[in-house]
Amino acid sequence: MNLYINELKENEVITSFNFARNSDYVFSEIITKDKFDLLDNKNSLYKISETENHILYVNSEIKIKENDVIFCNTYFIKDLFAKIENISNLKNLKLITNQTDHSITKELFKLKPTCISEWYSININFNSPDLIPIPLGLSNENEKNLNKKHFSKLKENKNKIYKIYINFQKNTNYIKRNKQIKKFKNKTFIHIDEPNLQLDVYAEKLNSYKFILCPVGNGIDTHRVWESLYAGSVPIVQKHISMSTLENLNAIQIDDFSNIDFKLIDNYSSKKKIIKN
Repeated sequence: MNLYINELKENEVITSFNFARNSDYVFSEIITKDKFDLLDNKNSLYKISETENHILYVNSEIKIKENDVIFCNTYFIKDLFAKIENISNLKNLKLITNQTDHSITKELFKLKPTCISEWYSININFNSPDLIPIPLGLSNENEKNLNKKHFSKLKENKNKIYKIYINFQKNTNYIKRNKQIKKFKNKTFIHIDEPNLQLDVYAEKLNSYKFILCPVGNGIDTHRVWESLYAGSVPIVQKHISMSTLENLNAIQIDDFSNIDFKLIDNYSSKKKIIKN
């Protein structure tokens, strides 16, 4: 399956904003100021923090009913649980958590009220049939990463450079990422750019190369994975339960980046499914 972004409408792109808009109730989220102004019932939305472009809010009015889908910024998940515990006769709620790098651990999962039958989240860190990984997707508007507008000028590239493209900040996971840069520095099948390119230039680079190395950062999933897919390129990631969202998508998933060599990409199948090494 190809996720080439120019074939998608704005509300079809995977973002935390779209996850929230497809929910029945939003308890907490980070949202741009212009989008905040369009929300209903702003009198019940308490601003936790505010920057030049964004607002983090919590909804003080709890309107939840049976079978509802609830969206929550992961920072406030325990607050949501406390509110839900005080409501009787709730059942079969679906929970979506997003927007932070916090992992959903077994300890946190145990705090889930019984009325929540399914929990969908990024950065899942253990297996449970009721805990389902969802993709991080792209950044929302007015953030420092790529969003849909940066891809709008790209043309589908069917003649991509058959190399692995590397461009990432080291400081989000310095030990691992610095090690990876050193290992791949002189490999002819790899192209390394310094980070902090202008976003339009970076989008063009993703569109130019067939393979994009996507190491773990602050969180398990990264925007780079989905930026790569939306540019029509192939992300290379390490195996993890959170990365099961790549099932049936054009991606390569391996145990250890130290196993990456030219043979890996030379043997790449165009069948648009995960290659498991």
